[in-house]
Amino acid sequence: YSTDLIAREAARLIRDRDPSRPLFLYVPFNAPHAPLQPPPKFADGYPKIEDERRRTFAAMTEYMDDAIGRVLDTLDGESMTRDTLALFFSDNGGPTGIGANNDPLRGGKRSTFEGGIRVPALMRWPARLKPGRSDQFLTVMDLFPTLAAAAGVKPGNGLPLDGRNMWPAIEQGRVTRRQEDIFFGSASDAAFNYAVFHGEWKLVRQISRKNQAATNMLFRVEQDLREENDLAAKHPEVVKDLAARVDRWRALYPPDGIVDPKKDATPDHPAPKQWAEAVLP
Repeated sequence: YSTDLIAREAARLIRDRDPSRPLFLYVPFNAPHAPLQPPPKFADGYPKIEDERRRTFAAMTEYMDDAIGRVLDTLDGESMTRDTLALFFSDNGGPTGIGANNDPLRGGKRSTFEGGIRVPALMRWPARLKPGRSDQFLTVMDLFPTLAAAAGVKPGNGLPLDGRNMWPAIEQGRVTRRQEDIFFGSASDAAFNYAVFHGEWKLVRQISRKNQAATNMLFRVEQDLREENDLAAKHPEVVKDLAARVDRWRALYPPDGIVDPKKDATPDHPAPKQWAEAVLP
């Protein structure tokens, strides 16, 4: 099982580190993810859940949790916990069709409703961070500048980074309201799904693959986390403005997205030869 292998390798790298140098460790667990194949140790742990898909998904989640625990236990054993920043987050909302449950959020994986893009995130650094909860809005693009700032490292990029350094807000336990637009894009078999956060507003824009027809939904997520109250009809001027912003952002990328950079890149949107060096001068 790859989850076991990942946990063992991460633990080995921690134990075999060079104590004179800082250690950065990226541990990309693939569980819970299809194919859902929990080991017998976890597969029989949820007999009270009647839905087989939900039961299996719960077992896969515990399997991942157990593997993460082994990595953190290794940090404890190496007396590294206090001075180590540990960050956990999911890449997208759970796929409800195979047993995930994103309640109370609407939608799931491949959508740009909150259930597809709002994910759990945990950060632990006993020497620098006090326990508590933060409502700070962060995206995965913020991680690089934020972690670099936390580590006291100056990034060597020559072009502007897409993300922001949010470390001061995290360390001080305050919430910084973002002034810039935040865009999301995904796709399902039927539509391209987009969203933009702009001040108090969130626009969800779905564009049909079949005929390019667009559907717009407008929400105030801070007051309507479930996205049940579509305000598009009441604020057509806001919808028009935000839809145009989404379309301008969408035009920066290939119209069908990029699944395989080597196969699906176009002359107008070539894939970098070295992704890690793409932002350097």
